[in-house]
Amino acid sequence: MDASDGRTGAGYLRDGVPTAVVRGFEVLLLWQSRANQRHALAHLDDRMLRDLGLSRAEAVWESRKPFWRA
Repeated sequence: MDASDGRTGAGYLRDGVPTAVVRGFEVLLLWQSRANQRHALAHLDDRMLRDLGLSRAEAVWESRKPFWRA
């Protein structure tokens, strides 16, 4: 890393990483988030589901979807 090129620290690392790698990491983070949210949804009680406007059947259906499906 040469300081004369204007890229230093984290900015240099971010700019030096190929876009496909960054996008792949973002997709993995999205999938992990979906899995976590669906797990939490599956464990909500009926009162909490009512607050969200969801039935138990809707919560079960959503929580059983694979993490890669929106």
